[in-house]
Amino acid sequence: MRRFVKLSTTMILICLILAIPTMSMLTLATPPDIVVHIRSPDSTPDYAPEIILPQNQTEIWLNRTVRISEFLFIRVIDEFNISNTKDRPFTAIVVYYPVKFWEDMISITVLGAYRNDSFRSLEYALYYRSKEYVGVLVKFYTLLDKYSLILQNTFKVRVIFELREGLFEIKPYGTKLGIYLNMTPTPFVPYPIKSLVVSFISPEDTTLEFDYVKPTSGKTLFGGNNFRYSKENLPPMDPSLNLTKQLSRYGFESEVCALWSTTKAIPVVRHANRSVFVTRSYQVYIVDNLVVSCYSLEAPAENPEESKWKLSSIRVGLAANVSQIIEVKDNTRKLSYAKDLDKDLPESIYVLRVDFPTPIVAGESRNIYIKYLIKLDKKFISGDKFNLKLPIAPLLNTSLYTLKLSIKTSAPTIINLPKGYIARYYSSGMENLFISQFKQVVLAFERLNPKDIDYALLTIGYDWKIFLSSYFILLIYVLIASIATVEISCSIHRLARKPVKPKEVKKIADLEKFITNYETIIATDKDLWAAAYENLLLRRPVMTFISDYSKKIIKLGEKIDLMFITMKGLKSIAELYDYLIELEKVEERLSIYKQRLIESAERYTRGELPDAVYTTRVEAILLNLKDDLNRREMLIAKIRDWYLSLTT
Repeated sequence: MRRFVKLSTTMILICLILAIPTMSMLTLATPPDIVVHIRSPDSTPDYAPEIILPQNQTEIWLNRTVRISEFLFIRVIDEFNISNTKDRPFTAIVVYYPVKFWEDMISITVLGAYRNDSFRSLEYALYYRSKEYVGVLVKFYTLLDKYSLILQNTFKVRVIFELREGLFEIKPYGTKLGIYLNMTPTPFVPYPIKSLVVSFISPEDTTLEFDYVKPTSGKTLFGGNNFRYSKENLPPMDPSLNLTKQLSRYGFESEVCALWSTTKAIPVVRHANRSVFVTRSYQVYIVDNLVVSCYSLEAPAENPEESKWKLSSIRVGLAANVSQIIEVKDNTRKLSYAKDLDKDLPESIYVLRVDFPTPIVAGESRNIYIKYLIKLDKKFISGDKFNLKLPIAPLLNTSLYTLKLSIKTSAPTIINLPKGYIARYYSSGMENLFISQFKQVVLAFERLNPKDIDYALLTIGYDWKIFLSSYFILLIYVLIASIATVEISCSIHRLARKPVKPKEVKKIADLEKFITNYETIIATDKDLWAAAYENLLLRRPVMTFISDYSKKIIKLGEKIDLMFITMKGLKSIAELYDYLIELEKVEERLSIYKQRLIESAERYTRGELPDAVYTTRVEAILLNLKDDLNRREMLIAKIRDWYLSLTT
C-alpha cells in the first residue's frame, strides 16, 4: 500500500512541476485572431463625359432568358447587344418594363461589356414612370461610336432580375400538381429591334405542358422540356400604348401563359446553418444544416403513405474544391447521396443529391446535416497565406429567411464578407486536452436572395506562437506518460518478485475460508428472510413458525460470531480494513432487526398489537432487513474481488 502511496505522491509532484510552465505557456499564447470585414462594392469607372441617348442610330439584338429553379424561384436575364449605326456616339439607353413586372422584382443587377471586355457593373437610374411602364436609364462606362466590322465594337448590357416568390398559381392538374405562370415576355425599348428571342427554362423534375402554352404563334420547343419565342425586325415601342397593344406591336397576342406538371411535392428551404472549422493542419471541415419541408395542396395526413405528393430528394450546392463527403444524415439516420448536376449553379460547385428513405410530406419539416472536407493545398496559396473562397450559405436557388454562419479557426483568419450581417458573436477556448486553441465568430443573416448568397474570402495565415504552444503541451503529456509508465512498470516488477511470507499464506487461506463461510451465511439469511416475509406478513403469524424461526436465527448468529473472530485477524490487511469495519456494523443492525421482528410477531400473537400497526411495523423491519442483507452481500463481493485479484 505504501508503494502505491509513494507512486501517487511522485506522480502528483511531477504533474505540478510540469503544470506550472504549461499554464504559463497557455497564458502567454493567445487564441488565433479572427477578423471580419464586409467587402465594399466594386467601383464603376465612369469614362463617358455625359449621358447621350441614341437618336434613330442603333440596332439592338435582345435575348431574354427566364430560368425557374425547382424551388420555383425566378431569375430573368435580359441581354442587349447594341451597335451604333451612325457617326454620332452615345453613352446610354432606356429600357422600359411593365409596372407589375417591376413591382415583382426583389433585386436587379446591371452589367455591361464593351467589345471583348469582361462584364462589370453599370450605373442605372429610374428615368420614366407612368401607369403602365417604368423606364430604366442604363449608362455605359464608355462612348459607343460607329460600328466597325473590323473592330466589332458593340456594347453588351445584361440586366438580371430576381423576382419575388409566390408568382405561380399551384393547383391540381389531373392527378398531378399543376404550376401555372403568367408573365410579360419581353422588355420594351424605344429603338428598333433586329432580333428578339425569349426563352423559358423549365424547373427541374417537371414536365412542360406545351399545348397549354400561350400565345401559340411563334412558340417552339427546345431542349425537350423548354420553349421559346423568336421575333425579328420589331419597331420601337410606343409609350402611349397600353401593355396589351404594346405586346401586339411586338407580335405577341397576350402575355405568356405556361403550365408545368409534376408528380412530386415542391421543395421548400427557409432556414440554414453553415459551420466552418479550420484546423491546425489547414483542413476545412464544413457542416451544412438545412430545414427542409415541401409545398403541397394536401392537408397533413395521419398516415404519410396516403399522401399524394411527396418529396423524395433534394439537390444542394455545397462549395468548390470539395475533397470528401464525410456524412449526410437527418435527425435519426444516415442518408444516401450522390454527386449531381444543377444547371442553375456554376460548374465548379459540388452539387449533392440527398435521397430520403422516408419521403417528406405536407406539414413535415426535417433537419438535414451534410458534413464535408476541403483540403487546403498549394493551389490555395497566395503569398504566404491560404485564400479560400466559400459561399456564405448552401446554394439552393431559393430565398432564405434566416442564416447562421459559424466560422471556427485554429489559425489567424481574415474573413471578407459579401454582405452585412444583423448580429455577431465571438468566443474562444481550448480543446483536445488544451493542445488546440481556437476562436469562433457566429454571424446571423436574414432575408437572403440567391444574389445575396455570394462568396466570402477566408485568408488563413500562420502564427508560430500558437503552434509552438501546442507542441510544448504535447511534449509535456508525452513526458508525463513516459514517467508514469516507468514508475508503474517498476512497481509491478517489485510486487511480482516479492516473496510470500508464511503469515501472509495463512491470512490468504483464512480469507478464502472466511469468504466461503460467509457465502453460506448469505444464502441461509436470504431463505430466512423469504420465509419471514411469507409467514409473518403475507399470512397470519403462528407461534409454531415464530419459535422455529427464532431457533434458526440463534443458530445462524453463532456462526456469525465465529466469523467475528476471523475478522479480527483479517483486519491487518489494510485493503480490507474498511470493508470489515462496515461489515461488523451491518451485522449489528441485522441482529437488531431480526430481534425486533420476532418481538413484534410474538406481541401480535398475544393480541398486544392491532393489525394495522403490526403490518406497518413488520413491513418496515423487513425492508430495512432486506437493505442490509444486500449491503452485506455487496461487501463480501468486494472482498472476494480483492482476493481474486491477489491470487490470479
